[in-house]
Amino acid sequence: MTENCFNSAYLNALQTKGVQTYVSNALGRVERLSVDGLDFPLSIHEPVAGQQQSYVSSPCATYGKYALTELETLPAKGLHYPLSVLIKGVDGWLAGAGFDKVVSLNNWFLSTNLFPHWSPMSLKPLTDQLCDRFPDSFLITRSLNGYHHAALIQRFVEADWQLLPARRIWRMEPKSPHKRDRKADDRLLAKTPYQRVSADTFSASDFDRAKDLYDQLYLDKYSGLNPAFTAELLKFGHSCGMFRLEALRNEAGHLDGIAGTIRCNGVITTPVFGYDTRLPQKLGLYRMLSAVAFDHMEQAGCSYNLSAGAGSFKRLRGAEPTIEWTACYMRHLPFARRLPIGVLRTLLQNIGVPLMNRFDL
Repeated sequence: MTENCFNSAYLNALQTKGVQTYVSNALGRVERLSVDGLDFPLSIHEPVAGQQQSYVSSPCATYGKYALTELETLPAKGLHYPLSVLIKGVDGWLAGAGFDKVVSLNNWFLSTNLFPHWSPMSLKPLTDQLCDRFPDSFLITRSLNGYHHAALIQRFVEADWQLLPARRIWRMEPKSPHKRDRKADDRLLAKTPYQRVSADTFSASDFDRAKDLYDQLYLDKYSGLNPAFTAELLKFGHSCGMFRLEALRNEAGHLDGIAGTIRCNGVITTPVFGYDTRLPQKLGLYRMLSAVAFDHMEQAGCSYNLSAGAGSFKRLRGAEPTIEWTACYMRHLPFARRLPIGVLRTLLQNIGVPLMNRFDL
């Protein structure tokens, strides 16, 4: 796993083999965009009727259908019905506005896209250039948060991009004190009969198994709107240095858990994570895989973006929450298409974010 997560080989593969070779429920084509000496993937998307897409390629999935699945975790049951009516109404309005006709900057089709050390003085002319090329598309950039990207967010605001709250994520620093629960996880990993193995040792069937473990957790247990990674993505992503993949191999030689991290600009995150959810919880597979990821953080000396979900678990291990944002540019579009996104922004700021904070979502 290299320091530069902007992996040229991986970007070339997205361009030449197509996104669905690597993320089967994501649509769009990818171009290479060079800005200030850095290469970014630029993904171009069109609405596709009747085909469910992951939120990594569909803003409508992010703010409509995925929001409905997240609503199921809200403890305040009395809010479920009115909020579901509101979300469904917004979802239809966003679709009508063509919010899936979008060009996404720095989209690696991962749950969290990391950013290089980029001080985009050229953001305004870049925005104008993209508007000229894609006059009917929204422009977006996902995965911004105020802790890691304060200066970058300010640049987007100055260039008239709008900030849409996306989700509540968690972060941890490499020198954070080891809280009691994290120490217990470390002890569990240290004494387990599972063997901790690198993907360097994987067979083809191991990569298929790793995909299945990810699917069990993120697609089957959580939501089919999460990115559906293929075995080819895991194999190629590891071999080209995009990911660092490690697994827990049981005494019979089978993989029961997988954790894959990426690293860029002093931050790591774990877009590949999964385990056999059919096995007893007392085995502690989730806890041990988290300990593996924390170990990656400490080895790299990097801040750790733990993404969203499992808030109580992460808090007990020393993580702290922050809101993640999607930057959206739409000033070049007709008012009728901009209006729903403006309303969405107001609703998220006044209802969505307070609920995330209140219920630790």
